[in-house]
Amino acid sequence: MKEDVIREGKDVLIFRECKQGENVRYKGEDIKKGDIVIKKGKKIFPGDIGVIASIGRNEVLVHFPPTVGILATGSELVEINEKLEIGKVRDSNSYSLSAQIREASAFAKDTVL
Repeated sequence: MKEDVIREGKDVLIFRECKQGENVRYKGEDIKKGDIVIKKGKKIFPGDIGVIASIGRNEVLVHFPPTVGILATGSELVEINEKLEIGKVRDSNSYSLSAQIREASAFAKDTVL
């Protein structure tokens, strides 16, 4: 293993004996035929993509989270960075709704009219 050696110019100093079969993974050792690799409904992360690739799959059936549009209406609403005038209120609900939508693993999309 690289961690057990030091390179000095053209020389390599080895500090640990390598045993036969060490650091060798055998076919079927980690995933056996018939094993469930990724459970249905699981959110897929980068490590899962590596596991899927390791079993030779280049396509899997996935469901994307829904996209939810947020439509804030009302002539009294102003954006949060705009100057607040009498009779106006900042559109804070769109931000709260957007955060709740993301928390539910969906995509929030602001809709502007």
